[in-house]
Amino acid sequence: MTSQKRPGWVFWFVATVSVSLCYVLSLGPSCWLSSRYGGEKVVTMAYRPLTAIFQQANSRHLDILICRYSELGAADQWRWMSFAEAPGDVKWRWENSDLYSRSARWRAKLAARRL
Repeated sequence: MTSQKRPGWVFWFVATVSVSLCYVLSLGPSCWLSSRYGGEKVVTMAYRPLTAIFQQANSRHLDILICRYSELGAADQWRWMSFAEAPGDVKWRWENSDLYSRSARWRAKLAARRL
């Protein structure tokens, strides 16, 4: 008879680190796909733990790194945007920033006048 050895702490440590790394690295492709095919609300919710961590870290370098990685293959004008919902409570959302630009609002006004 062969006896199977149970996985030790090294196995579980490597598994945990691997899953965590895959989660962080999947941020970019998720953002890239959602900027082209929809699903930005899913990306915002799925990566809320990650955005909360980089909000708590209060590191401008980490913010820039994550934002640039997310925007690397995304459609134009898509980026992580922060919204203060209450003092000290900032939420990050993956959105099309063109919706917030002055020119987009101006184009929307013109389109409404034509109707």
